[in-house]
Amino acid sequence: MNIQLKGPPLSRMLLLLPLVAFFLSTLPGSATAAYINSIDKYSWSENSGWINFRPPHGGVTVNADHLTGYSWHENSGWLKLGSDTGGPYLNISPTNWGVNRDNAGNLSGYAWSEGRGWVNFKPTGGGVTVEPITGVFDGYAWGENIGWIHFKSLPGALVSYQVAATASSVGNMSAASKYAWSETVGWTNFRPTDGGVTIRADHLSGYAWHENIGWLKLGSDGGGPYLNTMATNWGVNRDAAGNLTGYAWSEGRGWINFNPTGGGVSVEPVTGTFSGYAWGENFGWMGFRSQPAAQFPYGVGIASYTLSLVFGGSGAGAVTGSSPPFSCNTNCKQTFLDNTSLRLTAAASRYSLLGGWQGCDTASGADCTLTLTSDRTTTVTFTKDTVHVARIDGAIPVYYPTLQSAYDKALTGNIIQVWGIELPESLLCGNGTALRIMGGYDQQYLNRTGITTLRGVTIKNGTVTVDRIVIR
Repeated sequence: MNIQLKGPPLSRMLLLLPLVAFFLSTLPGSATAAYINSIDKYSWSENSGWINFRPPHGGVTVNADHLTGYSWHENSGWLKLGSDTGGPYLNISPTNWGVNRDNAGNLSGYAWSEGRGWVNFKPTGGGVTVEPITGVFDGYAWGENIGWIHFKSLPGALVSYQVAATASSVGNMSAASKYAWSETVGWTNFRPTDGGVTIRADHLSGYAWHENIGWLKLGSDGGGPYLNTMATNWGVNRDAAGNLTGYAWSEGRGWINFNPTGGGVSVEPVTGTFSGYAWGENFGWMGFRSQPAAQFPYGVGIASYTLSLVFGGSGAGAVTGSSPPFSCNTNCKQTFLDNTSLRLTAAASRYSLLGGWQGCDTASGADCTLTLTSDRTTTVTFTKDTVHVARIDGAIPVYYPTLQSAYDKALTGNIIQVWGIELPESLLCGNGTALRIMGGYDQQYLNRTGITTLRGVTIKNGTVTVDRIVIR
């Protein structure tokens, strides 16, 4: 498999470095290159050469409705994407100009080069777009003194290039377990400061950084899972058991096979730890987990986050989940891998009610769903059921919070049913009715397996028959 190198030829880069140093003193301010890809950062002008949208001391930020910052043009210096007033820009005055972005990703407006003047991002016969999902730029901008600037090379180009925004700077690798080791070429960082690898359900994406050979790309721009049958569709895939297959690409050393003969790499589904060996012809073996008692322990693993489940309210209950299993009935903490989707179900204990959820992505009845991409706190509330302690039986039962309030409303011949719990009340019977009180019921009044305990009963007038009632 062959793939075109991205970015300008080495000779152009070597010429660029002294120019960067020369123009640093003229840069009014530097913007953090938080949203331009570490590798996919070059546009090309046939008339004036490469433009770097993520130079060492500048960089362009792609905001929701405008662009900011500086790109570096090898032959004419800094290209500023917007005035200091901040966007979106009106582009009607010398102090309010810049490149805007609409909801569909279309760019418009003007950038400014001290050396070459204005660059129009929506010229007649051209225009630049940012693809909303992939973040890849495409199309042509125009400068009177620069000519056409192309943001993405055509298929089959001798030197392929593009500019792309990235939504994540670190991926979802663990901050503590992020290094793989090659005896031949040294350490590879799977969570560098600018780059980062993301482990998805069926493939890997993003960039690792190798201290001696530069960026290692885990998948082509088309997104995975990857076919690994062509120069535009390659990358590292992951099956349901966590086994990795396919190829990563190093600009400096070529292809790396994640399922070579005599090796192979896997990701443990529960812990997210990597193990095994990948192989590159110009790279050698890359180990993902050090041996026990190694002089320099190392490893690669998926980041994990803690769910803190808080129980609130006057009642009691339990919360359970599945995939992975989860269960607790008091304040508890559980650690899950990054991007784990949880469905938690609450069940109130006897004589309690579910009050509700807080801190969920969505909550519906007893269920709470959330996806962990950071530490989260979720609260479930249970309250004591103080409304259905007693009821007057009938075709449509009438519920009361106390036995006394039920008795006061009862008529001769009525049956009063009561929960099988200890009641903090003494019953006063004096309304002259003849009725029956039946204790020992469960919360739903379906079974009578308990005993109702009262502090006392006083009968002044009327008749009361009791069943499963104990007087303390």
